[in-house]
Amino acid sequence: MERRDIPSDLLFTQTDISPTFINGQNINEMVEQIRRNPQLAESFQPLEIAQDRYNRRWYCNDNRRLYMFRALERLHCITHVRTKVGHIRKKTDKAGNQIKVRRGETLPH
Repeated sequence: MERRDIPSDLLFTQTDISPTFINGQNINEMVEQIRRNPQLAESFQPLEIAQDRYNRRWYCNDNRRLYMFRALERLHCITHVRTKVGHIRKKTDKAGNQIKVRRGETLPH
């Protein structure tokens, strides 16, 4: 079932991410493209999220896209993102509210 959530309400499952998506597109460049054309945000698949059974917080398996959407939320380009409930695939001990872009600039998110 698809939902709509506020990106900043979702937590990361990792502490750092690659600066590019699997297709080679730079994440920060995509933030800029969507900032100029917010309708592009709807072209992405819903984020897969899962609720931690202990702390009841929602975590996202799609860390690069969550970083992008949180940066866009801070830029006031989007308010909500499409999500779907799944299962947490992997969560590091330091997972949470912040993430670092490896070998690249980390935007406010």
